[in-house]
Amino acid sequence: MRKTLLVALLLLPVTANAQSFAHGDENWPPPPGPWSNTAALALNITQSAFSDNWSGGDTGSISWQLKGDFGARRQVSQSFHWANQLQLAFGQTANQIADPNDPGSKVWASPVKSTDQILAESVGILTKGWAVDPYGSVRFDSQFIDATDPRRRWLNPMTFTESIGVAKTIAAAGEDRNSLFRLGFALRQNVARNFVDAVTEDTETTTSQQGGIQLANDTTWKILEDRVLYTGKLLVFYPLFFADSDKLEELDTALLAADPTRESIKDFWKSPNVDWQNTFSSNITDWLAVNLYLRFKYLKFDTSTPINLDAPATEAATTIDGGIRKAGQLQETLGVGLTYRFL
Repeated sequence: MRKTLLVALLLLPVTANAQSFAHGDENWPPPPGPWSNTAALALNITQSAFSDNWSGGDTGSISWQLKGDFGARRQVSQSFHWANQLQLAFGQTANQIADPNDPGSKVWASPVKSTDQILAESVGILTKGWAVDPYGSVRFDSQFIDATDPRRRWLNPMTFTESIGVAKTIAAAGEDRNSLFRLGFALRQNVARNFVDAVTEDTETTTSQQGGIQLANDTTWKILEDRVLYTGKLLVFYPLFFADSDKLEELDTALLAADPTRESIKDFWKSPNVDWQNTFSSNITDWLAVNLYLRFKYLKFDTSTPINLDAPATEAATTIDGGIRKAGQLQETLGVGLTYRFL
């Protein structure tokens, strides 16, 4: 039931506005003019607490999330459109737990990260009035804190993507309804810092490169009679080559020799990568809003995972398996919080 509801919400912008596609790209490109800037900050906080003698076994929690969404676009000339976007998000959750020194009392555990994202993208589009518009883009993905190890690393891993191809405006019936698709060839560089010692904080930087076909979509749409603002960002990357595929195949052979019951992983890098972010926002007042954020990710093999051919089989298997996710990942955040649009 829950999965059905999530799928319905993701498809809602399309089904609710199917007739809007008839507008085509009649408002594209916009006339040359100054920069059009957008900036919004949203803060969601949820808190609960219980006294030590509260019956029922309930425990308190506090959760907060700060999200910033910034954009700057301009029709520089009749033939060139430049769009830039920056998305930042960070949040933590802390829970009450039983006091190890006094089981009858409660203490607050250290907060753990619940949301973390850095995404910056710049897209240049050649607007010559052709059936499709050539484009070029650069993109940076990372996170503030890598908490996969108690010894935290900042801005790790980092992914740089350069892409060229063609773009098409599917709907542009005004500022509140804009959907742009891009299809092209992309190069990806994954940069990761990994600890080389179980005790020290010494790290080793590894870099891997992929190339493939990329489909991207950016949508802004007001739905449900303009009461809800939907913003979506879709990225599908189908890898055609992986610079370290030979190393991965060699490691796979070694791991299968040590454990014949293992599943072969040498072709996992060939699976498409999907990142689909969806935000539904409805303002109660000018500064109070209800926000629903849904993110679906599918990354069967994280190519930033170190491939160590010199490590013992058990250690190598643990490391490489840490970069494998056979199923899709879903993040959901629902909250009522403060939203301030200052541009």
